Amino acid sequence: MFINTTKIPEHLKANFHEWCLKPSWSIFEAACLSYEINPNKVEAVLNREIRSFRHYTLRLGYNVIGSGRPFEVSGFSDRLEVLLRQEWRDFYLLGQDKIRCELPSITFVKWFEGTRIEFPEKLKELVRQFTVDAESEIKQAESIAVVNNSKKDYSDDDINPKRKRELYKIILAFAVKHKFNPNNTKNHSTAAFKNAVETLGLNINDNTIRDIISDAHKMWQDDIDSESLFKTEI
Repeated sequence: MFINTTKIPEHLKANFHEWCLKPSWSIFEAACLSYEINPNKVEAVLNREIRSFRHYTLRLGYNVIGSGRPFEVSGFSDRLEVLLRQEWRDFYLLGQDKIRCELPSITFVKWFEGTRIEFPEKLKELVRQFTVDAESEIKQAESIAVVNNSKKDYSDDDINPKRKRELYKIILAFAVKHKFNPNNTKNHSTAAFKNAVETLGLNINDNTIRDIISDAHKMWQDDIDSESLFKTEI
């Protein structure tokens, strides 16, 4: 049976709104879609091979009435062969028939646009729109991830509460050792703390030291005898 390319039966036509959502197509699928044929309803049959040229015909898929009956689509075999001969760089051939290897759908659209081979304009438009929308969603997700990561850099909200209490315990013990009274409103020295930090090759602000020690004291003040511990003030 011979089918003219301008008269593809309705039951074999592809739903462009479904196929534009597929991020990748096989070479066989791209060839079918270029004729507006639904690749899921047909299969390629290699009739004969003359030297390096292969002649394919189509056969209705097994889920279609009349399956098993081969039919010709004008120019289909030539078009499929042209696609197979291309040096595609976007896919990795992994022990499978090249006809089944997949490429991004937008790659096929751009390739058809660079040739004189016809391809449905509506499907081109839908694939391009889907690609733009997908890229936009990816960029938006990446942007949110960057913002979230930057927030984590400046927040201690993710510190385990138990671990935070233990850290403040160590800080408060260091303050007691150096007789640093967190309740003293005067400008007491932070030299001991700054020196300790600077031995690491790092810097810290005086007010930051006071604020951290104050926070540590507030957390543990109900559990320690502050009056006796901080008798001598700096």
